[in-house]
Amino acid sequence: MNYGTRGERMESSYKRIQQIAFAAEAARLANDSRATVEQLQREYEIALESSENHSDADYERTKSGSRNGALLFRDTAITIAPYFSIVLTIALAIPLALWLLDVE
Repeated sequence: MNYGTRGERMESSYKRIQQIAFAAEAARLANDSRATVEQLQREYEIALESSENHSDADYERTKSGSRNGALLFRDTAITIAPYFSIVLTIALAIPLALWLLDVE
């Protein structure tokens, strides 16, 4: 697996999605036509389909126009889990360090 190429593809995809997001915000502020918004939606769907950096839940949210609670919960849990494990590790390490140093 060529991580350099994979990273470049992810960066390119991220930049394209950012461009679409900026265009969507500009369209919203300018009260652009529904056709413009629909075109941006199609471009976003294409960007999602070509990006390996998105989950199925991201795709389903764009297709349905709403948030599927189960998919959103799953993605949120997966995203938060590493951070929670770091906090838990630190929370457990502090009492252990105090015990080892015999500090009261």
